Amino acid sequence: AALGLALANVVNADTLIDSMKAATSAWLGRSFRADIFVFAGPEVHAKFEHPLPKSLRTALQAIPHVEFVQAFRMGRRTFGGQPCYLLSEDFEGYRRYNELPGVAGDVSRALPELEAGTGIAASETFTRNFKLSLGDSVTLDTPDGPKSFRIALVYTDYRADIGILFTTRSAYERIFRDELVDLYSVYVSDRASVKQVRAQIAHSFGERYGLLALGSDDYKRDLVGVIDRTMSLARATELVAVVVASLGIINTLLVGKNQ
Repeated sequence: AALGLALANVVNADTLIDSMKAATSAWLGRSFRADIFVFAGPEVHAKFEHPLPKSLRTALQAIPHVEFVQAFRMGRRTFGGQPCYLLSEDFEGYRRYNELPGVAGDVSRALPELEAGTGIAASETFTRNFKLSLGDSVTLDTPDGPKSFRIALVYTDYRADIGILFTTRSAYERIFRDELVDLYSVYVSDRASVKQVRAQIAHSFGERYGLLALGSDDYKRDLVGVIDRTMSLARATELVAVVVASLGIINTLLVGKNQ
């Protein structure tokens, strides 16, 4: 019975992981449509190696064929004594090129609250983890002390399983006094020029800032790989259960034989 239960858990875990990977890949296709992703470090990791300066955005925007550059920041915060992440980026610019899968609330109505610094968007995982919903209040520490935000939007975001809060770039810089950037998403006007733009970014800024410029397909593939490595821990845990159950059965058989 123990072995059967353990094997069933392995099958269930594999099915869940495969389902989550499919959902994540579909979400990446809708929410990560930039042509080039620029960040510090030699490869894609769950955590960015070091932040980049705000001034780099202007330099990237000046490259021929670059249509738009999106600045993204992802910082670890604490809410209710538990960790979470706070993301910020140019909301309007993001929406021009990507989809923001809403779960509760209206994106257009939420934007003025986010810009004003009175509202915040929360991932579905965040609301589930902390048992909150649209309209509830979230209090975060800021340089000026604790500040409350109303959850003006609930949306889908698979970047972290501990929960994510999201606000606009301008509100984040104003409230949290942080102008650093973790990732630049570059949108190219002519797709035939993507390789040329990527090469120029690497040549002009790669060594100076220790950054990597990856094409869309490469970045998303590596990001899925990071998620897959994280999920592999679940597989390992279930396999240990199978081994333990098997050893228990073998031990029972040996004891019975000796008796």
